[in-house]
Amino acid sequence: MDIQQFEKELVTKLQFKASSRIGVETVLLKIFKFFDLSNEGNLKKQDFLKAIAKAGVTISDQEFGERLWTTYSVNEQLNYKEFINRVVGKQSLEEQAESRIVQTGSPLEQLRVKLQLKGALGILNLAISLPSQFTAQQLQDYLKRNNIEVDGLYQLFNGEYMSASNLINQIKGQYLNQSRQGVVSDVFYTFEQREVNPQQLVNRFNADRHPEIKILNRSPNDVREEFLSGLSVYLQLRGIKMLTIQDFFDFYSYFGFYVTNDEIFKTILASVWDLNQFQQQAPQYGTPPQSAKQQQQQFNYSPESQNIITNPQIVQQLNFSPSQDKSVKSYQQQQQQQQQQQQQQQRQSVPKSVKSQQSNASQMSSTSRQVELIVQRIRNRLISRGARGFISLYRVGKILDADHDGMLNLTEFRKAIRDHKIEVTDPEIDLVFQYFDREQSGLIDLWGFMFVLRGEMPSQRIQLIEQLFEKYRTNDYVTLSTLRNNFICRNHPDLKSGKKSDDEIVQDFFEPLQQLHNINGGFGHENITKEELLEFFSNYSASIPDDKYFEQIIVNVFRLLQDGGKNHHAGNKQVFEPDHKRSYLQDHHRYVLQGGSVSANAPFGTFTQQEQLAQSRPSVGYNQPASFNIFKPLEDVKAVQNGSQLQQIPLSQSQISQQSQQQQQEREQSVKSSKQKMDGVQILRNKISQRGLRGLINIQYRFQLYDKSHLNALSYQEWKNCFKQWRLEVSDQILDEVFQQFQTNGMMNYDGFIKQVQGTMSLRKFNAVQQAFESLPKATIDIVKQQFNAKDHPDVRANRRREDDILCEFIDTFEQHHIVFTGGDYVKNPNVTFEEFIGYYNNLNVLIEDDIQFEQHIQSVWNLRRRF
Repeated sequence: MDIQQFEKELVTKLQFKASSRIGVETVLLKIFKFFDLSNEGNLKKQDFLKAIAKAGVTISDQEFGERLWTTYSVNEQLNYKEFINRVVGKQSLEEQAESRIVQTGSPLEQLRVKLQLKGALGILNLAISLPSQFTAQQLQDYLKRNNIEVDGLYQLFNGEYMSASNLINQIKGQYLNQSRQGVVSDVFYTFEQREVNPQQLVNRFNADRHPEIKILNRSPNDVREEFLSGLSVYLQLRGIKMLTIQDFFDFYSYFGFYVTNDEIFKTILASVWDLNQFQQQAPQYGTPPQSAKQQQQQFNYSPESQNIITNPQIVQQLNFSPSQDKSVKSYQQQQQQQQQQQQQQQRQSVPKSVKSQQSNASQMSSTSRQVELIVQRIRNRLISRGARGFISLYRVGKILDADHDGMLNLTEFRKAIRDHKIEVTDPEIDLVFQYFDREQSGLIDLWGFMFVLRGEMPSQRIQLIEQLFEKYRTNDYVTLSTLRNNFICRNHPDLKSGKKSDDEIVQDFFEPLQQLHNINGGFGHENITKEELLEFFSNYSASIPDDKYFEQIIVNVFRLLQDGGKNHHAGNKQVFEPDHKRSYLQDHHRYVLQGGSVSANAPFGTFTQQEQLAQSRPSVGYNQPASFNIFKPLEDVKAVQNGSQLQQIPLSQSQISQQSQQQQQEREQSVKSSKQKMDGVQILRNKISQRGLRGLINIQYRFQLYDKSHLNALSYQEWKNCFKQWRLEVSDQILDEVFQQFQTNGMMNYDGFIKQVQGTMSLRKFNAVQQAFESLPKATIDIVKQQFNAKDHPDVRANRRREDDILCEFIDTFEQHHIVFTGGDYVKNPNVTFEEFIGYYNNLNVLIEDDIQFEQHIQSVWNLRRRF
């Protein structure tokens, strides 16, 4: 028996012990841990041979046993995790590659698998070789040159041409998953720079430690040349000279594409970038004090109070400001800034949580680098969800705070992080908790943690929000209705660029604002104080790093520049639109330079209504005399007594205008009559469903908010206000028609309306939802969120949406539906009944009408295909 035969026999024996739930790697790991009494991850020779015998392979030849031990051991010890990766990982890679080639049938999947077999450079070479627009023949020629055979390539093309970026994104996906992003970000932050020079990457890359050297018998030179070639091709493809963290993510979406297993991907990066060694060299917790006393500062817009004071050191070391990512700033620069800040008064504001004894200050400083990486990972996860992410975490923390004192213990803190599916380990959560537990009381201040996590708003942004508050204030507050009515969605940059729809923009802004208002005890009224508005925009601002872009959003959607005459924004390219009449009138440059009025300096002159009609006279069949004036007074026309003379006079412009208006009115009436033929409920149903799953559940939540008497009924005014405040563009006639259809004694039964909007679920859909519910190990809201598989969602697999967006939407909508169904938070009543589960999917039934598509959706997100 040789080494290769031994490895194959070992894997074969382990496959008999494995099952659908427990893989070969897990079985072998448990066997090794049985003999690792000290839990060090290493085994001695005798224990190793005993473990192999327990796995089913008997080593009878003593010489072969010595050869095995020499092959796998290092310094008289065997790291059994490396042994598992080497033996089991090698076999699984080969088997997976073969099985994928056999099983795949679509041309895209065939191309994906064969490019993965080409290694790290496979998809990079394809991306750099194809033109921006190519034909099927050009793609076929490239694949032939590289000995890649794929049948049916024409099926990938909807027309004659396809864009290279579209094909590449279909093959590799547009984004790294969260698991891979975590380890890639850890590697990037070890450079302690916002942008990394490619030469730094080349110098740090340790090819000698690449796992494929042992597993696949590759040489270090091959691995190094592969990395250099891949980096060079990527820089040429992107046309960049420095790499930001987003570029680093994108690079590894290409370079790591051939690695299908996330754990192997993490092992490779941790090895070649010496990630474990770097983290061990980081300052450890408990070093002697090094920093002097820090001045305490006043927190200026906390919703708790105005006199909260704290030690600012955590904020100085972990302040993730939108304008500057301090998580990648060097540790030495932070210490220098701290010494400079001792000598001056700070305007910066901090909450109470992070106050501590002076003897513990240096402990916080010594471990800040490790915590920075963890907190940055949590922050990136929340940023991807926008303001919802930060507010949702704060809301969960408030719910878990049973004592209502703003403090969380370790168990509650862990649960809050786990509920958001943020990929951090329990030891990392413990380290963050210890870091913020300055008094070692076993508690941390939730508000303080959130403040450090989102960072402080820059002063210019605070001034902008204060300007917004002053413009729309009534007494000491602004109302939600005022903000909604003055929110001009069409001016939002994301709508103009086509990134989001108007409904998505409105929901992304006002739903988190309403949620935060409810957290702060705002049920039953719409009054928002200045402090609460600043608190909301602190969360909203954290996900927008560019100050100019943030200013552009706030200035445009709330029209902060409309009231003033001359202001510092006039002529600003970020907010000025020369083609827009109002924007032009804001610009007083012509007025200043040339004098006169603004209208007098209009580039194309000005017109009255009559002058404009005069210049657009209709063509007639004869030449009008030069003296003929269509604006001649009516008295002159009446002076003509002869009827025949009146007939000879052509129709005046006013008469033509009246005829055109009558025709326009007739056309509008015909359109209105055709719309009235459609049922009012159907029109309203279409309007609501345009806002997606969030909209269907949010309208039910709004009905309950307006139903203050809890009678499941609304008056006509409440019914009307509910849609008006929701900014749903629907006529009063439709609202009145639907109200009359469901009203009894002047009160609208909104449950009947909701049921008619949702419709009846087909038997096939019902059975699919029932199977999903029965597959849950326990019917609680925590289990439901844990079992939901956003990764296999059809939109994620088709690269239409990100996994994070799908997961965030499900958690938000399911929690809100739970509140609608039970009338309380899930902490007080965590159980989920089948009626609630089927009620949630009744809303999805509106959006997915096809039975097969609905069934496939349920099977994907609830892992029913794997079970069957």
